[in-house]
Amino acid sequence: MGMLGVVGDTVEALALGYWEDIGNKVLVVINHVEKEIKYLPYRTRFDGDYGKRIAKKLSKIGYTEGVFVTYTLNPNRFPSLYEAYKSEMERF
Repeated sequence: MGMLGVVGDTVEALALGYWEDIGNKVLVVINHVEKEIKYLPYRTRFDGDYGKRIAKKLSKIGYTEGVFVTYTLNPNRFPSLYEAYKSEMERF
């Protein structure tokens, strides 16, 4: 197995570990005024329904395949979300 196979196996193992870790988690939302608590499913871009929704949107504009790239910014580098957005749009 070449290096690419090892990297692919590692990425897949990490993704499966992440999926297992979040599988039983929920978001707890508390409304102190109404004295209500709601439990919402913890959703990520890796959820099956997310992928189906994106695939449907892509197919409406004539695409059958796509690649999503997500990256994270260090929020300490910027005074506000707007400044972070502006900076990244200039570089993009």
